[in-house]
Amino acid sequence: MLPSHSLIVIAIPTPASTSLWGGRAIAKRRAKMRPVSSSGAIDWPAVERQAASFEWLSKVIPRGDVQRHRLGNCSIVVEWLVQATPGALEMASHVEADLAAVAAADLPGFPRLLRRMASADRVGFFALLSEVMVAAWYLRSDRRVLDLHADNGQGDVVVADGGNTAHVEVMELSAPVKQNLWQERWSELVTRLRLLRVPFGLDVHGPSDLRYVFNPAAGWDEPVRDPAPDLHDLDWIVGQVETRLGWNRPWRLAPGFSQKYPDLWIEATDEFSGVTVSWSSNGWAFPASSLVDRILKKRPPACPGRKVLVVEVSRYPGETLVEEWSRRQVKVGIARRVKSWDAIIAFTRWWKRPGVADVYVLHLAPQASDILPEWPGVPWAGQIASPDQVAG
Repeated sequence: MLPSHSLIVIAIPTPASTSLWGGRAIAKRRAKMRPVSSSGAIDWPAVERQAASFEWLSKVIPRGDVQRHRLGNCSIVVEWLVQATPGALEMASHVEADLAAVAAADLPGFPRLLRRMASADRVGFFALLSEVMVAAWYLRSDRRVLDLHADNGQGDVVVADGGNTAHVEVMELSAPVKQNLWQERWSELVTRLRLLRVPFGLDVHGPSDLRYVFNPAAGWDEPVRDPAPDLHDLDWIVGQVETRLGWNRPWRLAPGFSQKYPDLWIEATDEFSGVTVSWSSNGWAFPASSLVDRILKKRPPACPGRKVLVVEVSRYPGETLVEEWSRRQVKVGIARRVKSWDAIIAFTRWWKRPGVADVYVLHLAPQASDILPEWPGVPWAGQIASPDQVAG
């Protein structure tokens, strides 16, 4: 999970660095496919051929009329298959493993979930990925899972609870729409530049979404929040790079080459291979009270039985749950207001590793730990703040 006010740096491997990532067979197959043009239009038959090596991911690739023909509108799995790098395919393999674990349980709602995933947009797909991971987490904890993506107000995952049932609701939290779009669009620029397959390095320094511009009427600088680049902006930026591919290096698109994003600059160099990018997203506050509000807006399932809320915060920015002080505020805020949930936990995943990474217990009713999934090193009962433990 990335801090909301820090600089984000992403390094993308190239064929020249394949040995660091492994998978030369994958790299060789990748070099033969051109799944997307520089304009971002996806070659769907090529993506489907790539997906064919995955038994379950191949079933959640958009087909027919639900195909979205630009990278920025597609599910993250399509983006991984477009990139087809060893790292991207490794992330896809972890999702494949979760789907396979759930498929082996033969749950009634699994076919319905696959259909939803195949037609979901980018945001909806992330939510469904959370659902799959939580179901797989329960199964690997040797809990008896009865259903997934259930109907009739039963929740997203239904597990056995003695002679009764417990109902698990899953939610995925991300940044506010504007900030999330800002991050995803610059990430898409990385993908688009990566697909140029240049034999040299591209160093991209993106702008901040918050700038200060002098207001002559007021006599001082005022904050201005830039909108996220649209797909035509990305087309234009990639086009500026494409027209210079034959130039002698090093060359540089200096700050100001883009009137819309005057702080953006791009440099081509032979000092490294691949694409590096940095940008910043400033001025977004994520107080504990806002996180509590978002979590408690989720209504519990209507069916009788104990109820668990599992929140994925892998894409939620800031350090609200990372720092102990603010995490205690979240726990206290939930303890004061929670009514119908027997347990609320949050988790993050590291996309290039299987399973759950970090787990935060935000609320746990007495003797409710037996309806939670297991994870090594998680002391469920020792992480609860009482309403009287107000930090600060």
